[in-house]
Amino acid sequence: GEWLHQMLLFDGVRFDAAKHIDASFFVDWLQHIRRVTNWPLFAVGEYWSAKIDELTEFLGKFDDNIALFDVGLQSNFSQASKRRGKYD
Repeated sequence: GEWLHQMLLFDGVRFDAAKHIDASFFVDWLQHIRRVTNWPLFAVGEYWSAKIDELTEFLGKFDDNIALFDVGLQSNFSQASKRRGKYD
């Protein structure tokens, strides 16, 4: 992560399939990279669940220092697009 940041100066990271990897890895890695680079990196996780309690628990492990994709909203948009005028 340090080397990539030196080469690319990225300002954000995405954690794919975050629910399948121990959150402590992401927490430690993100804290380390932010400290070493002195860069307030934006972080977003892909945690594919519409269960709010699961998402809240995951976010709590980061002290709310990352964002998650809104899977529930995506699901609602998907349903609306398929039902068209019959979606409420």
